[in-house]
Parts: sequence; C-alpha cells; structure tokens
Amino acid sequence: MNGEMNEARAALERYFGFGAFRPGQADVLEAVFAGQNVLAVLPTGSGKSLCYQLPAVVRKGLTVVVSPLIALMRDQVRQLETRKIPAAALNSSNSGEENAAIEAGLRHGRYRLLYLSPERLSRSETQLLLREAGISLLAVDEAHCISQWGHDFRPEYLRIAQAAQAVGEPQLLAVTATANAPTRADIVKKLFPAGPRIFVGSFDRPNLYLSVRRTPNRVSEAAALIKRHQGASGIVYCRSRKDAGLLSEHLGRLGILALPYHAGLEASLRSAYEDEFLTHDGVVMVATIAFGMGIDKANVRFVCHSGLPDSIEAYYQEIGRAGRDGLAAETLALFSDAEIFVRERQIAASGWPRERKQIEKHKLKALIGFCETSRCRRQVLLAAFGETSEPCGNCDLCGAGFLFKAEMNARRAASALHRASLHLVPARLGSSLAGSFAAAAGARRRCLDEGIEGERDETAGGDQPPLPQLEAEVLELNELALTAAQASLLAALKAKRLELARRHRRPAEGIAPSRALIEMARRQPKTLLELLDIPGIPAESSALCAAGFLAIIAHHSGS
Repeated sequence: MNGEMNEARAALERYFGFGAFRPGQADVLEAVFAGQNVLAVLPTGSGKSLCYQLPAVVRKGLTVVVSPLIALMRDQVRQLETRKIPAAALNSSNSGEENAAIEAGLRHGRYRLLYLSPERLSRSETQLLLREAGISLLAVDEAHCISQWGHDFRPEYLRIAQAAQAVGEPQLLAVTATANAPTRADIVKKLFPAGPRIFVGSFDRPNLYLSVRRTPNRVSEAAALIKRHQGASGIVYCRSRKDAGLLSEHLGRLGILALPYHAGLEASLRSAYEDEFLTHDGVVMVATIAFGMGIDKANVRFVCHSGLPDSIEAYYQEIGRAGRDGLAAETLALFSDAEIFVRERQIAASGWPRERKQIEKHKLKALIGFCETSRCRRQVLLAAFGETSEPCGNCDLCGAGFLFKAEMNARRAASALHRASLHLVPARLGSSLAGSFAAAAGARRRCLDEGIEGERDETAGGDQPPLPQLEAEVLELNELALTAAQASLLAALKAKRLELARRHRRPAEGIAPSRALIEMARRQPKTLLELLDIPGIPAESSALCAAGFLAIIAHHSGS
C-alpha cells in the first residue's frame, strides 16, 4: 500500500500539478489502496474526483464512475484527456459509432476510467461488457442520490448495488459533498454489502458570507447583489424554467450579462453557455438546478437563491460553487412566507408514500429553521451536518457585513462585461456561436410562451413550484422602466385588451399577456409581422387582436 501511495503522490504532481494532497484525500486513498470499500463525504472543492482518478492511474484494471449528468461526465473526461489519462464516457450524447468504438476500446484495455449513468450500468449488455473489460473499482459520484434523505434522490441509483454484484463485485467507493447522518446511513444500507470505511471532512467554508432574507422583492434583491459584484461571475438559482427565463430577461435589460440555463434548452446551447461562463468573467448564470454539478470555475464570487432551495443539503451544495479559489464570496437566499405555504401544500398533495412525505416535511422544517434562526447562521448550517462551531463573524446574523476585498475591486475594474446586454453576446463569442444565441432567444421565448414551470431537471425527477411573485415583480419593474409616452401607450393597450376580452369572452391574459403589452409599448410595432415577433401573444388570438393593437399604436405614434 505504501508503494501505491507513493505512486499516487507522484501521479498527483505529474498529471494534476498538485504538490500535496488536500485535507481528507490521503486518508481516503489509503483505504482504497488497502482494498476497502469506502464512503467519503468531503466538502465541495476538496478534490473528491481525485479519490477515484488517482487509483485508476496507479493500479491496473478499469475504474468505472457512475455519474448523474452527461455534462459532468463530459467535463471530467475532457480534463482527463488533456492530462493524457485514457478515459471515455458511454452515454446517449455519443453517436452509435462513437459508443461502438469505446466498447471496442474497453475490450482491448485501452481506458483507465469509464464514465456512465446508473441507467446504463443497469443494462445487462453493459454489465457483460464490464466483466469482459475487467472492472476493478466502481466509484459512485454524487452518492447522496442513492438516499431519499439526499436532496437529489434518484431511484435509478438504487440499482447500483445489484449491478455491482452482476459485474463481479468490484471494490466500491462512494463520494459526495452533501450527506448528513441520515443520508450517510441510507447510502451505507442501500449500496454496500457490508459496512464500509466512512470518512467525513469538515463542512465549513469560512470564506463564504452567508445571508438569508425574507423579502417580497426578489428581483430587486438579486439585481442589487449582482451589481455589488460588477464584473464578477455568479449564479442565480431559480425554482423553475419559467422563473429563470423571466429573471434573465429582466437582468439583461439592466445591462447585466445574464444567461438562462435549464433542461429545456437544447444541449448544444447549454454547452455554449457553459463554455461562456467557464471562460469569461462577468457572466451571470440564471439557472435551475440543471446547472452546477461538474462546473469547475474557481472564481465564482456570488451565489443567489431566488427562492427556497430544496433542502439544507441542496443549499450547501449550491453555495459551494462560490469561492472555490479560497477568496471571499457572498451567498444570498431569498424567500417568502407564501413560498413556504406552497411547498407545504405541494408535499401534502403529492402522491408520495407516507414515509417519503415525512422525510420531505422534515427536510423543509430544517430548512425553514435555518432561514428563520436568530443564531449564527454558519453554526446552524454546520449543525445540520453534525459539526459544531463558534459564531463565525461572517454571516448576516453575526453583525458583520460582507467585506469587499481589494482583489475583487481590481477584478471589477478590469472587466466591463456586465455592461453588455444579451443581444451583444454573439459578437463577443464570435460568429460561430451567433446561431446558438439566436436559438437561445427562441428557446427562452418558448419557455415564456408555453408557461413551462415545474421541474427538477436532470438531477432529480420531481417538480419544483414556480415562485408566486416573481413574474409580478418583473412586470412591475419593466413597467417602471418605460418612458412617460410608453407608459401612456401601455395604458391604452390595456384598455384595448379589456375591450377585446369582453367582446370575445376570453380572459384578458388569454388575449395578450401583460409582458407582451409592455413589449408592444416599448417596441411600438407598425406591421403584423413586427407585432407577431413579440413573445407571448397566443397564436389563436393574434388574428382577433392584432388589428386593434396596431391601430392603438399608430394613433399614439401619430402615424
């Protein structure tokens, strides 16, 4: 084992450029090299992936990594390939020819690491392939997905234990950043044939300023946070696709480079947005939980939750995407009493079994307790993971405001990207991505028009409720941004909409949503084609209302 640890240290520097292990890594690796099954709970940014990548480099045989997202597989394989470590991913984003070539390579011992989903692992043909390839280690990434107590429970993960037996009972290594005591116990019960070695690192991220605010003005609060970090990159998490589309659209009008990101966008577009976020500063991702896993950007300076996260575990994982460089970063979670009520009703009305309902109620209660506590917020957060601490002095309840560091001011001064609105992005990215961003506008428009709401995206499988007030807030702010002449036109358009709604016996919003009327007042279209280019007008009502709206606009413009 000592020889393998020495080889691992040499590989750590040779392939990954690190001179020493991070806290917790050496202990986990020693247990793995000793042939033990391991559950490792290490905080975000601690280098969990090296706990299975280094054994794959040092030892013979194939290491198979079960991963929940194609984007996560793609990112890790790309990084390994740049380091000349043979790795591949079997998934649906590959062509049939690509997957066939990977399978042939596995049979000839060409790869050290193979990434695949739990669904693909459960296939009998995949299990036969892995037996032929000689699997030696089965690593389960994001292992909290195994547990109903975990924030991203995925039933497909429950089949991993059975698949492990089918491929020859290889050594097991499960890693995650977010697993409290009930989650850890559930993982052990559902994955391991016998008790594994368990390693739990500290969950404290002292460089993160923690704040939570009960507020009816989510949009304004999020915009203020972003402007405090002008020129820096950050993430705003939303509860639904619709919320992400609305908020990114409003932030774009404020001159903020805000890109929407959710599972409803085409994979190529999501990939383009990921690349933009990873390679440039000053980019804000307005995203559902589809964004985050496997996104390795060290200098994210803020994370905002525009609505309650799923649980304390989910909150911890998502804020962990900020400040991975160890420098100061700010987190802000926004919520309302109405949202708590909606979540409670959603659990009560779900078709979940009684046990699952009790678990979800417990998780919501713990989350509300964290939001409403009067103690040091970091103490409450760490206590949820079984860790004790002194008052931190770096949260909204310890009386210390967020300290802006000199290097953050320098970063803001060096970048003017935040001044670019969304329609200027193609010029920055180059003409090759112009089509992708044009598609983004169409995808976002479809999101808004179709009213896509509940989702848990790729990582879960349940539904998320939209925020009750977010659309109203965006509409109010957009109205306030109109000039006096535009506001007068908007009032006339609303009166015309009411007249049309009464005449055709339809709801006013069914004739034309308020956001569409605001766009009409702003753009003042002169032709039918220009009018229909405005998102939100239902196709079936356009013939009924177009002439009336165009007449009102022509009258106010004096043409």
